[in-house]
Amino acid sequence: MFVDVTDGAPRLPRLSIPRWSRPAAKIQAEIERCWGIRAFILDTVASSSENSNIVLAELLSRFDGGEILGRVKWAEPKILFRSGLAEEESSLLNLFLHGANRGGSLSCLRWIHEALHWVERETSFTLHDRIREVQQWNASSIAVLLRLSSQKGTSSWLKAVDPAESAEYRITLTLESIFPGYLPKSSPLTTGGGPG
Repeated sequence: MFVDVTDGAPRLPRLSIPRWSRPAAKIQAEIERCWGIRAFILDTVASSSENSNIVLAELLSRFDGGEILGRVKWAEPKILFRSGLAEEESSLLNLFLHGANRGGSLSCLRWIHEALHWVERETSFTLHDRIREVQQWNASSIAVLLRLSSQKGTSSWLKAVDPAESAEYRITLTLESIFPGYLPKSSPLTTGGGPG
């Protein structure tokens, strides 16, 4: 767990996201702004009151903590429970640790790295034109929308959806029928239950 230790006792760090914004994009941008971490948002576990969420994120690049490590650190979840979390935070952390809202193929660690390698292999991105930015527009365990920008300034979009999510999957199939040359029929990512 990524914890804030500014006030002594470890606690969950806080981000404030404007109500009508795209949560994944704002969370990704705020994590980089506040802590210098380039992260990929895999999923969120939401509280019943919708006042709090816990974010599951994966590092996109190596984390150089520098002075940040004086204010935050990585900690085992049990340290947070012992630090006296608020009731809502404690409930959320329990949901997070026991897999609530997770289990979709798009909340698995490392799938984004596999997807980025696939995009570089299957598109015009070359070794000299690597993906330099992954901008998230949507993120959950069942549907993801990304804009990938290369070092040369060209961009590609990646829409991944779990076939079990019928509404998003129908939209993806519709896009495939309208733009057949731009969406692959199958890929290594669509076999074995991975994102497609």
